[in-house]
Amino acid sequence: MTKSLFALALFAAGMITLPLLSNANTNEAVEATSQNSVPVTVTSVKKHQIPSQVTDVGKLHAIDYAELTFKTNGQLKNIYFADGANVKKGDVIANLENTQATAELDKAKSNLKIAQNKLNRTTDLLKKQPDALSKQDFEELEEQVRLATADLLQKQSILDDYKIVAPFNGQLSSFTLSVGSNISSSTALVNLVNLDPIEVQYSLGQEMIGKINTDQKVTISVEAYPEQEFEGQVTYVAPSVDANSGRISVFARIKNADRKLAPGMFTNITHHLDQSQSVLAVPQNSVFAKNDQRFVWVIENNQAVQKQVQLGKNMNNGMVAITNGLVADEQVVATGQQKLAQGDSVAIKNHDTEETKPQEAKLQETK
Repeated sequence: MTKSLFALALFAAGMITLPLLSNANTNEAVEATSQNSVPVTVTSVKKHQIPSQVTDVGKLHAIDYAELTFKTNGQLKNIYFADGANVKKGDVIANLENTQATAELDKAKSNLKIAQNKLNRTTDLLKKQPDALSKQDFEELEEQVRLATADLLQKQSILDDYKIVAPFNGQLSSFTLSVGSNISSSTALVNLVNLDPIEVQYSLGQEMIGKINTDQKVTISVEAYPEQEFEGQVTYVAPSVDANSGRISVFARIKNADRKLAPGMFTNITHHLDQSQSVLAVPQNSVFAKNDQRFVWVIENNQAVQKQVQLGKNMNNGMVAITNGLVADEQVVATGQQKLAQGDSVAIKNHDTEETKPQEAKLQETK
């Protein structure tokens, strides 16, 4: 009887001890899992609306460009500006030896003055004596004034041929000849170019018909200033598709007040369309590189999974567009990815949520 009671007591003690041991083992497992989980913060892959745009390569051209020549042959007498100087419309840049032309102009001025004075005296006389001169003689005097005026204008035009005047505001190139040189009317003395604004010419595929219009925004970049963008507007869209290339010619004017852009430069162009498009985006700092490939960490079943992605354009708000590799609402690791390896358990610790322990919760549910 005593042995039976003792055995029963041992069995009861064992039944009490087993759950305690089981709970202790479970808690140890949960604690170990929690300690092994990598703390991270996550963000959901969301859709963002961004302006639609197309990119291409173009070339810069001066809107106003002129090779400045004299209209007559002669000897170069004066150059009034240095190489590369800025000039304004109407400035006299250079002139030829013009002694004879100046004398001819002075003579024409004198002849006009004589003819005009004679007409004025006759007019005053006829007011006092209407019959002092016949109508025919008076008309001849008027004709002499007209002829003298025309001769003066002609001589003035000839004298103007001996000088070069800036046809618009701009910057000069270097002069090809120096003072004292003989120059012909077919030889350019200097070039004049207007650099602000400057024009970029490029072409887009014919599928863009109906989407590209004048006044749309354009941004460009050049190799000389890789970190800077220059803004402008579309001023011309060709009315038809080029028969050879199958593309549409487009011109845009770019602001260039600081004269950093120069004709002949090749540019990378972003043409901003009026429509917007929906894209998936993630924080830029969630993306990491391996050689030429780009990856993010995604949380699947509370574990870290590395996924390769293809990037779109940076969105200027810390986000980058994803063109392939992710779907909406996936959980992407935003911070803590430096300690992750494929298949690691994670503990999500976002600043706006309480710390969660997914693996611990899973173990408790199976108790």
